[in-house]
Amino acid sequence: MVQSRAPDIAAYVRELPADRRPAVERMVALARQHLVGFQERMEYGMPYFSAGDGKAVGIASQVQYLALYVDPAVVAAHRPKMRGLKVGKSCVRFPDAERVDWALVEALLRDAARAPAGR
Repeated sequence: MVQSRAPDIAAYVRELPADRRPAVERMVALARQHLVGFQERMEYGMPYFSAGDGKAVGIASQVQYLALYVDPAVVAAHRPKMRGLKVGKSCVRFPDAERVDWALVEALLRDAARAPAGR
């Protein structure tokens, strides 16, 4: 899946392949837990959580990986923990839904919620 036209996050999850659903559901649940006060919606064809101060997090199921999009400073702070993952400026890609580092996901989400506004 590249970009979804799902109207909401629940529909997005329903249209995923069965082997991806549990991991994406867990990422969404963790985002809801850690991103308190963020608005959730579909944006850019993926589940998207944003705060009024410019902070945002995206979750995507791509063809070859699951991706978590967070503030570039948050990614940079955790880069040493990401050996073996493909990491961009603001994107962490997990190639295998069954081997997502959930402690890392939680740390990224927790720090994304605390990141300075508007970056």
